[in-house]
Amino acid sequence: MPTSNNHSGLRDNHARGTVADFLRAKIQSGSQLSIVSAYFTIYAYDALKEALERIEHLDFLFGEPAFVNRLDPGKTEKKSVYHRR
Repeated sequence: MPTSNNHSGLRDNHARGTVADFLRAKIQSGSQLSIVSAYFTIYAYDALKEALERIEHLDFLFGEPAFVNRLDPGKTEKKSVYHRR
């Protein structure tokens, strides 16, 4: 997966780096997080469970998927999430 020197808080799991890797590197014991996402799933929680259990506080705003589509209207490829065991 390509890495980026982009220091923006936006992550897209492709050109701007994976969200999970970014969060794992940043979350510390006692962290306070604020996240906006239209696509956070139980699989994402499972992937980050160890790090999320160390935080002190989490504000989570579920965004609307239509808003995400407006950010990149040319991207029409459908995505799905799966968990490998």
